[in-house]
Amino acid sequence: SDDSAFYWEEEATLLSELMDDGLQETEDDELDKLVESLQVPFTEQGTHIKKQIAQTLVGTHKHVKNLYKLLDDNVDAYYGRGIHLFKMASTGIEATLYAEQADLRETYQATQRTIETLLEELKEEYAFRDKLWVTLKASIDEIGIFLSPFAYPEAFKNHLHTIQ
Repeated sequence: SDDSAFYWEEEATLLSELMDDGLQETEDDELDKLVESLQVPFTEQGTHIKKQIAQTLVGTHKHVKNLYKLLDDNVDAYYGRGIHLFKMASTGIEATLYAEQADLRETYQATQRTIETLLEELKEEYAFRDKLWVTLKASIDEIGIFLSPFAYPEAFKNHLHTIQ
């Protein structure tokens, strides 16, 4: 048969083949027996694990149930609602204050820019005023020469020299 040729290629002898008289079990049969022998321990282990899970879940359920009872007995719902309302109001006030702070910061920065602009304009106005004063003083001095040679004798003399 093909099986015999296969074993002989694996260096099995004809004598060992004949001595077993075909009682040698195939590898599949051995695996089937192994699986059958492990079936009972696996089933027992599965049952044991299911019992452990059930005990754990029952214990957890009892603990949670006791906590709910404890909360119902010892926690004041009105107090909890009050704390919640206080938190909500505080959060609202905080948000309002942050918004007002941002507005104040923007207003402050805009005011700073306006002050800087006005300061520059004021400096320009001072410079223009100083020029006007110089021009006014020169005009007054010029008018004064003609009106009062005695009040400004030096200016009068200088003026006369320029005319001649």
